[in-house]
Amino acid sequence: MTRIFTFTVLTFTALESLCAYQHYFKEVIPDGNGGLVIDSFKSSSKLKENSRLRLTLEFFALWVANGKLIFSALLIVITRAPVDIRICTSISMICGCLLYFPCMSPLLHKLEYLGEIKSGIATNYDVGILWVFTPLWTLTLMVDIYTAFKNLKVI
Repeated sequence: MTRIFTFTVLTFTALESLCAYQHYFKEVIPDGNGGLVIDSFKSSSKLKENSRLRLTLEFFALWVANGKLIFSALLIVITRAPVDIRICTSISMICGCLLYFPCMSPLLHKLEYLGEIKSGIATNYDVGILWVFTPLWTLTLMVDIYTAFKNLKVI
């Protein structure tokens, strides 16, 4: 029953890869509702092209992009892992989704309030994480727990 896990991983990986692509090639989606690359923030236009601060921000943006691709590749490998590893992965992903809310969400909403990013982006991220990815990983977890019990002949 790895199909739901594979579907969840591939969906997550596709979006994370798009985000990484935007960081690598500094692509800002024209309507402004895309990934949060450096040029999505209004203050970035005040930074000179080769200023130390801009170069530092670009370095960390690329660091994040690399992390997203490495993490996504590991998730793809885990699709072939035993059910106990998939259960632990799903629990970790649910925790990761929920950790977004006490730390990053308030900061993103503050940036939106200050006019740094286009109105609605913070809410889009909140909705995507809370109502798409958290339920998807939770469903994946439940299916794998069911599979684990079924393999043990408990169910």
